Amino acid sequence: MATISDSAAIHLSRRAQAGTSALQGLSCYDPATDRARAQLTLVPIRELVRPELDAQLLAILDGARLLGETVHAQFLRKEHQLASVFASLAVVDALALHKRLVTPKAGDALALTFSRLVVDRRHRLLGFLADAPRRAARGR
Repeated sequence: MATISDSAAIHLSRRAQAGTSALQGLSCYDPATDRARAQLTLVPIRELVRPELDAQLLAILDGARLLGETVHAQFLRKEHQLASVFASLAVVDALALHKRLVTPKAGDALALTFSRLVVDRRHRLLGFLADAPRRAARGR
């Protein structure tokens, strides 16, 4: 999956502030369009994840076993519930959540709880989050 790294985002931001463009050498370059594109504001990834989403995901992860449910069935159900929430996220939110879960910060309850999942299950869910741009491009 290709994502913009922090250094690439800073580089693009500096080019936009300086009024230069990576597209200037191309025959399709339009200065008016490029100036409008330069007005975009970069939002830090940590601001994209909503607190209500955290509460919903923590409720799923901390959910108790249903009556008569095996442990395997409980975690399979949790995986399916998490995947359905992940599928409803916008691409930007999915990628922000993916970055947050892959590189957890100290005191992040969601990332800590998510890291307690079995490695295979955790990797499937992280792969599903990382796959959001492809799913969006295919219209799903």
